[in-house]
Order: sequence, then C-alpha cells, then structure tokens
Amino acid sequence: MRLQFFWKFRPEGERHELLWPLPPPARTAVLMDGFRPSAGVRTFREEQKSQLVRYRPDALAGPVSRLRRLAEGAEDRGSRIPRLTHSVIAFIILKQAFLSEEARETFWRVFKVPVFGQILGLSGELLAWECEAHEGFHIQPECAAFEARPGEGDSELLATSLAPAGKPAFRLPTGLTGRIEESACACGLKGPRLVELRRMSMARPVEVLR
Repeated sequence: MRLQFFWKFRPEGERHELLWPLPPPARTAVLMDGFRPSAGVRTFREEQKSQLVRYRPDALAGPVSRLRRLAEGAEDRGSRIPRLTHSVIAFIILKQAFLSEEARETFWRVFKVPVFGQILGLSGELLAWECEAHEGFHIQPECAAFEARPGEGDSELLATSLAPAGKPAFRLPTGLTGRIEESACACGLKGPRLVELRRMSMARPVEVLR
C-alpha cells in the first residue's frame, strides 16, 4: 500500500490545537496536558475534580481512561460530574485505552451528549478523528499515515506520525486492525478514513469500534 502524506513542521514543544467535529462549545474542559489554552479551553489535572465541576464546561475532552474514571465514579459512588450540553471527545492514545463500544455507551449514558473518538500519537498529536457521520476516522494527512502490517488474516495497522517536528515515528504498532477507506464520507469530506477498527486481542474476540 502506497503511503501519501505531507510534512508540516511545528516548533519543538508547541501545544496542539483541539479539533472539534461540531461547532465549538463556549467552555471546554481538557483532561490532558499538551493542548493550547484559550478563553474557552481549560486543562484540569486528575486531582482538580471540584474545580472541574465549578468550571461548568459544555464539553469534555480527554483520554478514554480518564473519562471512564469520571463516568464510573458518577455511576458507582455518586461523584459529582459536569452537566454537559455539547459533546465528549475521547482520546485513543496508541497502545493504550481503546474506545470500545461498551465505553462509548457508558459515556453516552453518563454524560448524555454525543461521543467522538480521536486517535492521538505518542506526543499527543492528532492522527485521525471521528466526524458527526460516525463512518470511520478521518486521517490527518499532514500529520499521519497508516498501513497494514504485511501478513495473512487481520493485519495490525501501523501508524507513521510526522509530529513533533524533527522527531517523526515510523510504522508504530497500534494494537488495532481495520482498513483504509478512500471513498467520500457521508459528511462530505474526501480523503482516507480508518474504518472497521478492532482492538487486537489474544484472549478474546476482537471488539469493533464504530
């Protein structure tokens, strides 16, 4: 499979911009460092739960694991969480927590807003993102490329990350299988998408990420 990408250099240590598949909300709480703060975006550490609630965000963005702890705390112990009105962005960080169908349903049940997945590289750079059509993950061509590991059966996807500048990472194992779709998405965007993503597992059947 031929890889197509564009180099887009960024200064070392530059913070990432948060990408929204919908018109951005007034207030966003980000549960992960490395994103550029603004008037409508604030970052909160794990121990700042009370400040997070007082901030009254319209939307949350954070790693799947951090969002899961918030959701399970609300369901199991009645912990206070923000009342969202916009959406949740769940970060899938390579080789870490996966946005399974069960996790997606939990976030929808607890936060009561649409859930969108985004795949991040090892430095927090955006590699692929899910739009409102939920028909796969749009690959960021200036930052990433994906290919299937050669072999029979369900081949693992390998990711090439071109950020941060000067430190590209080539053919990183993702722990996911899937295929690259070239047709236009229902949202109208053209370009490659990751579809039929599944988490590789030796112990149980793979899980479909939709």
